[in-house]
Amino acid sequence: MLDLIRNSAVFVDSADTIPMIPRERTCCFTGHRTEKLPAERAQIEYLRKIVSDTAAILYYKGVNIFMTGMARGFDLLAAEAVAFDPDIGSNIRLVCAMPYAEHRREMKTQQEDELYRRLMKRADMIVCLGDSYFKDCYRLRNSFMINNSTNLIAYLKDDDSWRSGTGMTCNLAKKAGHNMYMIYEKDLRV
Repeated sequence: MLDLIRNSAVFVDSADTIPMIPRERTCCFTGHRTEKLPAERAQIEYLRKIVSDTAAILYYKGVNIFMTGMARGFDLLAAEAVAFDPDIGSNIRLVCAMPYAEHRREMKTQQEDELYRRLMKRADMIVCLGDSYFKDCYRLRNSFMINNSTNLIAYLKDDDSWRSGTGMTCNLAKKAGHNMYMIYEKDLRV
């Protein structure tokens, strides 16, 4: 998998925009890691449905590129919900924005690892911000995603979560004037 990344990824060394990703047609995802997602299966499925429905609405507004940071939890869930949903649209493009090439080693379960591999194979573009881990690689990846999009679908556990890495990404999007589609745990009552 690492050879695939090194041979096919676009390596960038800054959070600047790149012309291959039209911002106005791009939506990125941010959200909590697996441990902070709802515990109940019904809530996870409802979260997946909200993401899919929101992506479908954006698709019909001209957004067809969806960018994931490939982190465990919401990033993978949202990317899967969009990339493999035939009801959204046939022209969906998936961009995987990785903080560094060896990022896959952070997957903690076989299920996460298999989903990571499926998404990488499905990706229309892989962007890597470094060959190996470096200080601030996640912050740089998040800035890259915001700088290369105008829409954001985010999952936050609660209002206190704005102080997390997810919250910081939401703040960047807010400052950039993104269309923000916020999902909170309280919205997942089924």
